[in-house]
Amino acid sequence: AYAALIIDAGDVAYAVRSSATAEDGSTASFAGQHRTLLNVRGLDPVLAAVLECWASLYSEEALEYRRVQGVVEDRLAMAVVVQTLVPAEASGVAFTVDPATGDRDVVIVEAVWGLGEGLVGGLVTPDHYAIRKTDGAFVRREMSAQSVRVVPAGDGGVRNEDVPPELATSAVLSEEQAQELARLAVRIEEQAGRPQDIEWAWAAGEFVILQSRPVTGVAAAVERDGWVSEFDTDTQPETIWTSANVQEVLPGQMSPFASSIQLEALEKYGMEPIERMGIKLSNQDPFFAFFYGRAFLNVTMMLDMIDQTPFASQEALMDQYLSLSRASASDFDFTKIPHRAIWKKLAGYIRVLPRMLWYRIRLPKDIERSEAIVEAFRREDDERPVSEQSDEELVQTFEDGIDRGGDVGITHVSGAGITGSAFEMLRNCTERWLDDEAGTLQATLVTGLAGLESALPAFELWELSRLVLASAVLKEAFETSDGAEIERRLEAANRDDTSAFRRALATFIKHHGHRSVMEAEAAAKSWEEDVPTVYVMIRNYLHADPAASPQRIGERQRKQREAVTEDSRKKLGFWQRPIFRYALGEAQRWIASREHTKSLLVRTTDRGRHYSREMASRLVERGKLADVFDLYQLTWTEAKALLLGDLSPEEAAATIERRKKEHTRNATVTLPEMFRGRPVPLRPEETALPEGRVLEGIPVSPGRVTAKARVIMDPRTDATIEPGEVLVAPVTDAGWTPLFVAASAVVVDVGGTLSHGSTVAREYGLPAVVNVKYGTRMIRTGQTITVDGTKGVVVIEDQRSS
Repeated sequence: AYAALIIDAGDVAYAVRSSATAEDGSTASFAGQHRTLLNVRGLDPVLAAVLECWASLYSEEALEYRRVQGVVEDRLAMAVVVQTLVPAEASGVAFTVDPATGDRDVVIVEAVWGLGEGLVGGLVTPDHYAIRKTDGAFVRREMSAQSVRVVPAGDGGVRNEDVPPELATSAVLSEEQAQELARLAVRIEEQAGRPQDIEWAWAAGEFVILQSRPVTGVAAAVERDGWVSEFDTDTQPETIWTSANVQEVLPGQMSPFASSIQLEALEKYGMEPIERMGIKLSNQDPFFAFFYGRAFLNVTMMLDMIDQTPFASQEALMDQYLSLSRASASDFDFTKIPHRAIWKKLAGYIRVLPRMLWYRIRLPKDIERSEAIVEAFRREDDERPVSEQSDEELVQTFEDGIDRGGDVGITHVSGAGITGSAFEMLRNCTERWLDDEAGTLQATLVTGLAGLESALPAFELWELSRLVLASAVLKEAFETSDGAEIERRLEAANRDDTSAFRRALATFIKHHGHRSVMEAEAAAKSWEEDVPTVYVMIRNYLHADPAASPQRIGERQRKQREAVTEDSRKKLGFWQRPIFRYALGEAQRWIASREHTKSLLVRTTDRGRHYSREMASRLVERGKLADVFDLYQLTWTEAKALLLGDLSPEEAAATIERRKKEHTRNATVTLPEMFRGRPVPLRPEETALPEGRVLEGIPVSPGRVTAKARVIMDPRTDATIEPGEVLVAPVTDAGWTPLFVAASAVVVDVGGTLSHGSTVAREYGLPAVVNVKYGTRMIRTGQTITVDGTKGVVVIEDQRSS
């Protein structure tokens, strides 16, 4: 094709430039990262230039930039554009938003003599114009004396030459030319639908547009809809995103350090199982995204996946997996998402079903391999502690851990998918054959599962509380001191009872010290690092009724499950029983398995936490960081560069300060649960509380309780709950579940039927309603509330609080 082009065109100069799939998104510009070659003449030079452009996709600079921006490597591709070279007399860029201030009312024009390489390469300071869009008036004009310009070289390529004296002190563009260019830029912006970064040239008396890309790296505008967070993901305008499900695993803002690792990891966890099953996706956006520091899931991609998966349904996706509120989903007509023709679906089912079955068969082996990986990590760290490793070894071990730990993540996500399918299969059985419309029977059938990983910490904490009650010294310390003071008093004591307690505590930390609130966030402290929080959870159990012990509750739930199972079996027909028995066994097995693989995955994250703490400590000792936790304002690539001497402390400090400010700014943003394209932060009136005293949510554990409420926003700062109170929380994960033992019921702002908190609530027989949205905002500690875990309703009985 190139040969025909060049033969037909004759002796023509070409510009050979890159166009990558992830290039120049709305949040990351690759300008300068990939090669552009100008004034290329002849077939062989053109072909060589094309190869050089392709190779630049994997240059050290491009790789590092993509890692910082969270671009997923396996979703990357590059095309190379060959254009006739424009013999530019002048060239430059035009921005339809001021990159420095975020002002969308002006066009910023920068201009140099000759080819644009003089501007891109920083060879000269350009003329600078700020032109108001509405009337073309100049807000400012800054002319620069330009002594050098870039021009085509006679034998190919480009060269620098002196600007003729008559041009060196003249404006590159006249006022009329600058205003004409501004009008053209506004037209391009209107066509693109977002602010643009435009490359232009002036040749033969007219402007030529060489390239236009979305503006990136813009300072935040004052208006909310102009805010762009540094690590926001580029997205197609029609892609639907949701925080449902993912906000339980990654609640709130993630640190730049964690998000730079998690985005790539999550993409691998989500995409690899899909690709292994032979599912072909049409949506080209990533599976996970970050906006304003928060994680979101690609609903469009999931619906595409459902369309190709046997026995899967959109209803099950929304209700069981995503647990989307009806209000969130009601604004989206999912029928408009393209669906495959019936024959294409059947062909897809034939391709996918055998792979699904094979995946299900091999998953137990994958879990064994994940266990082996985690055990290998423990053994390797014992043999070669991180404190004994050089900086280079620490970096290598950390990156190796990310790579090997990815297999654990893939196994967990695969198991979670199978768990959802098994739970839905059980639901179909109970709803169709046993009149279980509310799901109460289904919930009871999966309780009393011995050894459920996320419930185990409470068992050991209960035993620790019994040791405290058996010792007058320990009991006095726990009842009169806060967590930090308890730690000091235990360290000072030298008694048999305190020593026995400390040994039991060490065993608990060995088993569960990797757990925490916000477990996927490297900056968050684990229980091993935050033992005072563990002490407060133990104190919650001191005045609990002995009948409320997790062991007794578990036994009671097991007996109830067995009785209900037998009663259900008797109600079923002969042919229904084996199907029911299989569905029940699968649901119980995979729910327990999912909790186990989640714990394995958290252990890999906690290992990375230990390594990052060591890295941060070294940097503080060397005076390169002011505080250990400042490390987490850097991306992994930046942190590594700082450790190895490739990033100066001054640059790091400036970046840390800027990102702390952005974190504060992002904290003021409230985003919708579901949206298309980029999210628009909600206005105050859109986040107003509903009227009335009744909250509706998803019933996840049956029963009805009326009791005083205890609103806890974060167990790390407030983990106190009195026996019998209703726990009201914004979100729950394994770090919250020890609070369940003292509670009489649970109310959570977010979550779904298969949330980890919902699973543990069923295990403890606690009435629970999740996804109530406004619980922590409408309910106050001390108010009497009624929780109906069968109907999914929470009623605020009085407006008084204590």
